[in-house]
This record gives sequence, structure tokens and C-alpha cells, in this order.
Amino acid sequence: MATPTIILVPVHLISLLEAAKRLLAHAGRALSLTMLVMRPPTEYLAAEIEDHVRREEAFGLDVRFVHLPAMDHSMDFTGIEEFVSRFVQVHAPHVRVAISRSTSPVAAVVLDFFCTTLIDVCRDLAVPA
Repeated sequence: MATPTIILVPVHLISLLEAAKRLLAHAGRALSLTMLVMRPPTEYLAAEIEDHVRREEAFGLDVRFVHLPAMDHSMDFTGIEEFVSRFVQVHAPHVRVAISRSTSPVAAVVLDFFCTTLIDVCRDLAVPA
């Protein structure tokens, strides 16, 4: 039987990745982790995230990074909270596909605090979030 995976969906990739490392340290080979990476809205941030992911992949942790397709971030919003909510929501269809196409059984999905709008996606797929 394949090792179950926990899928992590961050807005703040580095913070959730640090938590993931601790989880792996305690779980050992009993599970794997899959991190869904949303492309940030600026080239500077995108390059920073890509560099960080490359460094982590080279480290050899049992974390699989899945890069979601880049989305159009030119949207109207009235504040940062609304922007983040819409940013996450436009990625919902790709998050759904990534979860449903996982090659390992999905034990749970861990959502960044700013990704709570994706709880419905998890509920629809019958995956604990």
C-alpha cells in the first residue's frame, strides 16, 4: 500500500513548510507531504519562492512540491484581505485537481489560515481539512 500523504496548501509557504518539517521529523516514513505552490503575484516573490523550493528539494525531505498553474492576478479589490481571499479562490479549481490526482492516498489537507475558502473543496472530495 502506498504511503499516505498530507497535502499542505499555503499562502505563506515558508511558515507552513517549517511546520511540515517538524511533522515529518515525528512521523518518519509513516507519511509523505505534498505542498501545493501557488505562484505569487509578483515576479520578485515568484523568484524568491522558486529559489526556496529548489533549496528544500535539494535537502532531500519527503516533501513533493506541486506547482499550480499561474493565474491572472489583475483583479479589483478593496484591501489586502480581499486580495488574498480572491487570490486563493482563483486557485480552487487547480487545488481540486491536484488533490484528486494525488498518486498517494490523501490522509488530510492542511490549509494555511488564509486558505480557509478551500475547505469546501476538501469537503466535496471527502478529504479531512
